[in-house]
Amino acid sequence: ENYVAPLTRSFIDPLLRSCKSRMPPRSSPDDSSGVDFLDVCCGTGVASEVMESTLSPLSYTYTGVDLDPVMVAFAAEERNLTTFHSDVCDMKVVRDDDRDCAFSNFGVIFAGDVAMGVKEMARVVKGNGGVVGATAWAEKECTEVFQMFGDALEKVTGERKSKGRCSVDALVRAFKRAGLKDVRKEKVKRYLIAKEGKQWVWDRFTKSSNGLRERIEKLSEEGREMVRELVYQAIDEVGERIEEGSSGSGCGYKFPVSAYIVTGVKSNLELVSTARYSVVGVAGKTDWVRVEEDVKARILHPSYVCYLCTEGIRGNVMTVSW
Repeated sequence: ENYVAPLTRSFIDPLLRSCKSRMPPRSSPDDSSGVDFLDVCCGTGVASEVMESTLSPLSYTYTGVDLDPVMVAFAAEERNLTTFHSDVCDMKVVRDDDRDCAFSNFGVIFAGDVAMGVKEMARVVKGNGGVVGATAWAEKECTEVFQMFGDALEKVTGERKSKGRCSVDALVRAFKRAGLKDVRKEKVKRYLIAKEGKQWVWDRFTKSSNGLRERIEKLSEEGREMVRELVYQAIDEVGERIEEGSSGSGCGYKFPVSAYIVTGVKSNLELVSTARYSVVGVAGKTDWVRVEEDVKARILHPSYVCYLCTEGIRGNVMTVSW
């Protein structure tokens, strides 16, 4: 966590802000009911440390789920969080339509089945306004620091083994297939800071990636040194020197890293192409309005009304069709 969290944590704030911006407004200015957040692939619960400052003055509750029992236990014991041991692709511990928001910061993209993971996130958020949000690393040219070890190993061994990663386009498709509406993506740029210099960068990746560490350990001593030399050369090419080395020698580096934030909204409202409905409420207000269809009655947030074709307004009754 000491190596990975500083960078991934920097994307939590924009992820939560994007999710918050997609949520329906409270029913009234005096509504103090909490918003239920589910942190999917929560790890040790790092996101909980960012939430208070990001979501203020919003009242909220936090629950985390993760496949790693050790991380779940740490989050519960050391951070006093409510956490559950669960596979993101089968979150039986969470009921349907139960949470206001389910978010995953560089978690669901590494699930064995990303589409199923997103589908589960969509299942557990509330209909007609529940928000799902996730982050995915940007294109390779925007994450060059992540490519250095693979490039070096390929030059030394002639092989490039990568388990691959979920692209933002694949994540967007998963959101849409899960039935989420108005899926949006935004690009965010942050920096990986290596104040301790090249050795820290080496340790950061070899100690936080089991697969990378195993590949390097299988090399001869000469091979390992060749990889290290190539990585150090790449650090000078990709990184920007900063005068913040821990030894005071100015040996620190920073690397630009970009990621995408993808969000979508869940709506259980069934749209019928030729149906006519009456929306009871004053047009332009930010309150939720009632949608009446024959005997049925559903609640629809005004943000969805932008998709409707207005047929006419009489008093407080607006007839629309879609």
